Amino acid sequence: MRRENQSSVSGFLLLGLPIRPEQQGVFFALFLGMYLTTVLGNLLIILLIRLDSRLHTPMYFFLSHLAFTDVSFSSVTVPKMLRDMHSKDKFIPYAGCILQMYFFIVFGCLDCLLLAVMAYDRQRSSMRRENQSSVSGFLLLGLPIRPEQQGVFFALFLGMYLTTVLGNLLIILLIRLDSRLHTPMYFFLSHLAFTDVSFSSVTVPKMLRDMHSKDKFIPYAGCILQMYFFIVFGCLDCLLLAVMAYDRYVAICHPLHYTAIMREGLCVLLVAGSWLVSCGSALLDTLLLAQVSFCADNIIPHFFCSLPVLLKLSCSNTSVTELVIFTVGTLVVIFLFIAILVSYGRIGTSILRVPSTTGLRKALSTCGSHLSVVQRSSMRRENQSSVSGFLLLGLPIRPEQQGVFFALFLGMYLTTVLGNLLIILLIRLDSRLHTPMYFFLSHLAFTDVSFASVTVPKMLRDMHSKDKFIPYAGCILQMYFFLVFGCLDSLLLAVMAYDRYMAICHPLHYTTIMREGLCVLLVAGSWLVSCGTALLHTLLLAQVSFCADNIIPHFFCDLPLLLKLSCSNTSVNELAILTAGAMLGIIPLSGIMASYGRIGASILRVPSTTGLRKALSTCGSHLSVVSLFYGTIIALYYSSSLSDSSDKAMIASLMYTAVTPMLNPFIYSLRNRDIKLALGILFRNNILVTKQSSSMRRENQSSVSGFLLLGLPIRPEQQGVFFALFLGMYLTTVLGNLLIILLIRLDSRLHSSHLAFTDVSFASVTVPKMLRDMHSKDKFIPYAGCILQMYFFIVFGCLDSLLLAVMAYDRYVAICHPLRYTTIMREGLCVLLVAGSWLVSCGSALVHTLFLAQLSFCANNIIPHFFCSLSVLLKLSCSNTSLNELVIFIVGALVVIFPFIAIVVSYGRIGTSILRVPSTTALRKALSTCGSHLSVVSLFYGTIIVLHYSSSLSDSNDKSMTASLMYTVVTPMLNPFIYSLRNRDMKGAMGKLLRRKIFFSM
Repeated sequence: MRRENQSSVSGFLLLGLPIRPEQQGVFFALFLGMYLTTVLGNLLIILLIRLDSRLHTPMYFFLSHLAFTDVSFSSVTVPKMLRDMHSKDKFIPYAGCILQMYFFIVFGCLDCLLLAVMAYDRQRSSMRRENQSSVSGFLLLGLPIRPEQQGVFFALFLGMYLTTVLGNLLIILLIRLDSRLHTPMYFFLSHLAFTDVSFSSVTVPKMLRDMHSKDKFIPYAGCILQMYFFIVFGCLDCLLLAVMAYDRYVAICHPLHYTAIMREGLCVLLVAGSWLVSCGSALLDTLLLAQVSFCADNIIPHFFCSLPVLLKLSCSNTSVTELVIFTVGTLVVIFLFIAILVSYGRIGTSILRVPSTTGLRKALSTCGSHLSVVQRSSMRRENQSSVSGFLLLGLPIRPEQQGVFFALFLGMYLTTVLGNLLIILLIRLDSRLHTPMYFFLSHLAFTDVSFASVTVPKMLRDMHSKDKFIPYAGCILQMYFFLVFGCLDSLLLAVMAYDRYMAICHPLHYTTIMREGLCVLLVAGSWLVSCGTALLHTLLLAQVSFCADNIIPHFFCDLPLLLKLSCSNTSVNELAILTAGAMLGIIPLSGIMASYGRIGASILRVPSTTGLRKALSTCGSHLSVVSLFYGTIIALYYSSSLSDSSDKAMIASLMYTAVTPMLNPFIYSLRNRDIKLALGILFRNNILVTKQSSSMRRENQSSVSGFLLLGLPIRPEQQGVFFALFLGMYLTTVLGNLLIILLIRLDSRLHSSHLAFTDVSFASVTVPKMLRDMHSKDKFIPYAGCILQMYFFIVFGCLDSLLLAVMAYDRYVAICHPLRYTTIMREGLCVLLVAGSWLVSCGSALVHTLFLAQLSFCANNIIPHFFCSLSVLLKLSCSNTSLNELVIFIVGALVVIFPFIAIVVSYGRIGTSILRVPSTTALRKALSTCGSHLSVVSLFYGTIIVLHYSSSLSDSNDKSMTASLMYTVVTPMLNPFIYSLRNRDMKGAMGKLLRRKIFFSM
């Protein structure tokens, strides 16, 4: 039944109103004003009906629809009419004409029908919704101006307002009158000028009236309307500035295509889109605020109705409103500012391609005014901090107690690091722990180590040093990583609670649901959210200015304290903290509580106590950690809210930054059966170690549960003599090196020595086990114990080598650059060199350990040595070890050969410097300065070279063991004697200790 439309026309020409050309401008302004009045007036009616509970009746329900219909009815025809009055192209396509006619009839008919319905309607209150606010309006306190100064400030602000209005209206008039200004740039500028007038007019007239009158009351609806238009024109300002930046980018970077790209239609579309987004954002915020209730307090400490202030006055839950406001604010402000930056970045790149200064001058003349407006109007604030850093006061500890607390916190930190690393290692080595639960636990252990490492090392350094300064960038970085690992801790605990819920409530579907992909996704998501949250706070803090006060009464850079020190407005920062705190504190905690609520409900369905015991054994450790973590956070929150004492806040902070990460390994080792069984591998020799066979692990085919250490080739009748000899050497090593550490600790002239600590540790890795085997017939060492011994042997062996190279560099700077020694070898560089040595050593050992863990061991488990040597273990393996040998070669070059070359080069430079001076004084001074170090280097590397050549020239294990014995037992023992007998400063410090009976207090 369809009939074909036979029209031969593609569209129509609308002649429009019969207006003379010279009257076009007047009638255009007239009809534009009428149309804007129609739109704003009817939207105002809709908003008032929505806000005022007294208008929630059927009559006003219909009226709101009538207002919407009127806006739509006008919008069908008037915008096209105005466009035709301003343009020579009055063509309308066929389809457009049909659509215009369709909607004209729709809204025309709807107008008639609604008027008939409203005439019929006489009901009251059937659809009325009550607003619970007990306030009818608010009191605006205004600016904090003294009464005698009111007149001066009134005249000042009145003059500023009149200048704003007249100046911007003049710009609009000039652009309208001068045809040369009828370009996209000035089209946007005219709208910006109108927006500026409107933005000022929303707040300033009311402020001026309140300054001149005692009646500072503003009704509820008026306050909401003021806030609505404030947001509208504020957002519109931002959007227009971004649009103008895009216009400048096209004009400078694509000048030939400028008129084609920035055509009239696109310009109108950009401005209309800006209006639409601004009105939508403001309407969203207004509707959300309309749901909020206000109680007795109606005093606003401001000169206008500010949204954050209104939310503070509310007696309702405003978390959702604040979240939406923060999200919309981020989208409208930050994204637009990024767009402006990108535009000017492209402009700058284009200008730099032209070598002449003409392009730069032209660009500045074109973009300079816009850049100035952006700098003024955007919400970005330049960081005008006059401080280069901050002073951390640290913990409130008396000077005489510093030593005791330093030792206490150092022990706690080392326990944290070693305990959590032990958990990671156990999970890696024991195949029974290759499950989602322990996968999450290994990440939690790593997070705890990192969380403690962000604050505790700096705190320990400040306790040991008078320089408690932290640079601005360092403070920001510390705060960033503190937030990252703090958030990550919270999220991982929630993920682990979900894992326990699935394991107990859905045991049959556990392996299907908690598959490897989901586990990785949950951890990756936690990292992403944590980094994003920390980045958000960091970027917001970077906009804040800091003035003269730079003293932080804490032991680390805490975000709330930094905001207190700021001399800027920090309301946005505080809003972000509140929003992010709700997301990353309350939501994970709610998730944990919901998970354990479900677990509890599942357990209670089973009447026996077996389910309860099993659940406690499964969830007990996690519940303890959750209680500890969130308990300290809640304690910190209440201590800071109930009291302004910074000491209480510091103690609470210390709990979750130092104590909680330290206790977590103990909780998981003492309350978790699987971890206790894995620890038994190290201590009881009764657990068979296997490798993982699931998708999250690789199979290790070892059929041995441990190894037999044959020990030194000593006859039985000589065992006692050699036992006493090596015990004496070991005790001498420990006591001698501890004496060196003690002397350095007591004498302020001596720098700290990490080499002595390394020597004690190096000897302690192998000698105690060797002595035990000499005294016992049980020479068995479990697989995990052997791996651990090898790991720490490599760690301290590499560390010895690297520290000797660092000390050689120190001697080179002292002798070759004596005047710059204190500048070059500053405390920061020394700490960095030692930390780098530790990092490289641990990394090298970890690489070897992980590669060794992939190897299989068959029937032969006898090690012809007194400790688990890597080279001997590779010989015992029944797997292909070519990759391991390649790694040994590469890492050996990195941590042995390169440091040795660095030592040789350093002493080569020292020798060259000495030979330039013909006197023997320089030679004696150099020998007294470097003699001890040269002797230790010769002893250490000499034994390594002997070991290498003895193993390459002969397969005799006896020679290899003798050489190993030299650098594991003899070298660490001789080092204290070398440093005490050949070093003048050490001899002086020792003489003091022996002659004066020095007592020290920690």
